[in-house]
Amino acid sequence: MAEISTVEEKLAEVTGLAQAAQGAIEKVAPLIEDDSVSKSLEQMKKEAEETEERCTSVIEEREGRKTAILDKARETKQEAT
Repeated sequence: MAEISTVEEKLAEVTGLAQAAQGAIEKVAPLIEDDSVSKSLEQMKKEAEETEERCTSVIEEREGRKTAILDKARETKQEAT
């Protein structure tokens, strides 16, 4: 596996946390009855999706280290859930 820099490691962590947040919101959202809380969760999920997309776009530019960064993102997501 390719060695990743500290910045790439942090990028992976942000990606994994954004993915974990989306999953958590999907699990919790159906249980919420308050409309304002539901709207807040919907907004948070949208922001997590946007964050994941931006991170993924940067990761795609990292030639030779994409797999290592995405592996670290998966590891972070698993730790967070």
